[in-house]
Amino acid sequence: IATGMETNIGRIATMIQEDEEETPLTVKVGKLGKRIGILSIIVCIFVFLIDFYQAMDILESFMTAVSLAVAAIPEGLPAVLTLTLALGMQKMAKSNAIVKKLSSVETLGSCTYICTDKTGTLTENKMTVRQPFLTSQENGVLIAGLCNGVRYEDDELIGNPTDLASYYFALDNDFEKLKADRNFEKEYEIPFDSNRKRMTFIYSEADEENNKDYYILTKGAPELIVDLSDKIDFNGHINNFDDDTKKEIMREIDRMTRMSLRVIALAYNKIDTKEYEKVSDLDNKEIEKGDSEIHRTYSMNKHHGESFEKDLIFAGLLGIMDPPRAEAIDAIADCQKAGINVVMITGDHKDTATAIAMELGILPRDYYINEKNYHKSILTGQELEDLTDEEYNEIAKDIKVYARVYPEQKRRIIEVLQNHGEIVSMTGDGVNDAPALKKASIGVAMGSGTDVTKESADMIIQDDNFATIVSSIREGRTIFDNIKRFLKFQLSTNIGAILTITIGSLLPIPTPFTPIQLLWINIIMDGPPAQSLGLEGPEKDIMRRPPEKGELINRKTMLKITISGIVMAIGTLGLFIYELNNGVGDIKT
Repeated sequence: IATGMETNIGRIATMIQEDEEETPLTVKVGKLGKRIGILSIIVCIFVFLIDFYQAMDILESFMTAVSLAVAAIPEGLPAVLTLTLALGMQKMAKSNAIVKKLSSVETLGSCTYICTDKTGTLTENKMTVRQPFLTSQENGVLIAGLCNGVRYEDDELIGNPTDLASYYFALDNDFEKLKADRNFEKEYEIPFDSNRKRMTFIYSEADEENNKDYYILTKGAPELIVDLSDKIDFNGHINNFDDDTKKEIMREIDRMTRMSLRVIALAYNKIDTKEYEKVSDLDNKEIEKGDSEIHRTYSMNKHHGESFEKDLIFAGLLGIMDPPRAEAIDAIADCQKAGINVVMITGDHKDTATAIAMELGILPRDYYINEKNYHKSILTGQELEDLTDEEYNEIAKDIKVYARVYPEQKRRIIEVLQNHGEIVSMTGDGVNDAPALKKASIGVAMGSGTDVTKESADMIIQDDNFATIVSSIREGRTIFDNIKRFLKFQLSTNIGAILTITIGSLLPIPTPFTPIQLLWINIIMDGPPAQSLGLEGPEKDIMRRPPEKGELINRKTMLKITISGIVMAIGTLGLFIYELNNGVGDIKT
């Protein structure tokens, strides 16, 4: 027993309170600003000394040096950052992406990995039974319709996707008629539990003399239901569920999972009143009267489950599919062209996850056929648990699909990828996803997620659609490009001004610019151009090039900027000297 911060929720709260890391752009701008600042100080001191040596006017020399320092620093950069990021947020909001922080917009542009849930994000979140495999049509339909937690609220059917899928399947197969022919009354319910991986409903049916039979209806993970069954119903003919028949059923389960179907098994049992009352009559040794209501309920469910869920009669399988979103397939293809790795994380069976990943394009279409030719691309939660940090670190970048993964393991996945220098985006919707979203370079919460998840995330996708994330990345890259455009322009003019003043100070000519002129040029160069360059649209190839990983201004770009600055300086000084030689009175005007 634990309380406060020692509980699971308490530990989650502690994990999401960690200090936030700087965004990639913040780091790059900081480095660039530091370099420009140091260079500006050196140049200004040099110009001050030369100017003072020639003119012996300390005030004029100081004003020129300070004005040059102001001109050398791109003051328009903060305005460009704020303007472009704010406009980016506005555009993304119209596309169902709500960004909570300005810096998150540009982080998306640098994203190299997207770790995403499957259900509802890559798929439509509309479970439907695609392939029923019922050994008993009538009893299979009855179990599908009666053994679930769906309910009507305001004339709307409410329930989890799997229950809704099985219930709609039952309705499409004469469930109402079959139910009307029987006199069922619900006696007890053992809800689905992630540890038990099954649910059970107990119904009674009375005859004309009010003698009751009790039906144990169970639905859950196929491997477990097969193990709990010792008979099989072939449309009313009850046979022993021998090993050969079980192997046949397991082959069918394997076939269905390889077709990206989520498989649930159906089974039942029939007992008389005496047997039911024997199990239901819980004495004080089984459940203490002093226990809390919650503990009593848990104990009763455990007792009933162990007592009733045995010697079951197998009735069939339901192959349920949550079809992939058509736009998600295209979006994943766009990510791959853009050099972004998409990793699918799901709680589904490994084979189901593999089949869906192949259909989405995360794994090659021929993965099953040529699995040996590819690096290990799939990892289960148990396999991840068994790996040491060193072992996992070696293969982390090869993994494309995680199956049967617990929410708590997502944080480890992100940490290892970040240790490789990757910029990781993570999606989630549950409370347990909050630490992973907080740890990610950019956490993305689903609109249908919990309040805790949304609070921990940097961005909220209102339509739970993977394509929305990709369009946000496109916007982030556009913003990054616009900032680089502004810097190229601004640094070119700054270098031109610095070289003009510096070279002019070394030549036997008057200073080309007065301090006021330098400040005026700085205002003109930092204002309107900054705004116009910050509003540029995306390039056509913006999603066909790898993410930005290097410096904001690399050596090649810096060389081009320097050449442009030199050309400006030569042109300015050439015109200045030409006019000076022609005897123009005050050429500075």
